[in-house]
Amino acid sequence: MRGLFKEVRDGGGNLLGYKRYPTYEQLLNPVSEVGTFRLQDLASPPGESTLARCVHRYNEARTRLLESPDRQAVWTEFAGLCESLDTEVQKYQARLRAEQPLVRFDQEAHFARDVLANIDWTAMEKGLGAGAVSP
Repeated sequence: MRGLFKEVRDGGGNLLGYKRYPTYEQLLNPVSEVGTFRLQDLASPPGESTLARCVHRYNEARTRLLESPDRQAVWTEFAGLCESLDTEVQKYQARLRAEQPLVRFDQEAHFARDVLANIDWTAMEKGLGAGAVSP
């Protein structure tokens, strides 16, 4: 179920469920009353969207890469994650029948694979730095 969710609580502050709105504008200014999805009727509470979750995972991996750019394993993990995220987003986009790409990770994956293929990782990881680029 997609939408924007607003918590519904009782007078004591206990969470009862969620109201679902199809757009942000309707969340801010509802034009009609929407029902409440009771907490016990949901398999799980609302969470991040697929796109938000993918972007969050990408940003975490990018941070790890920037912290250790001299580690081949980090580049390999980053490339694999970008490929996986791109596939996940493409499947999500197909389900939505969206015509324009929502977000893509394929260019980051290609860049990381290119770096992996053109660095002498033995020299890089020993700290030889500038001399580590392959001819």
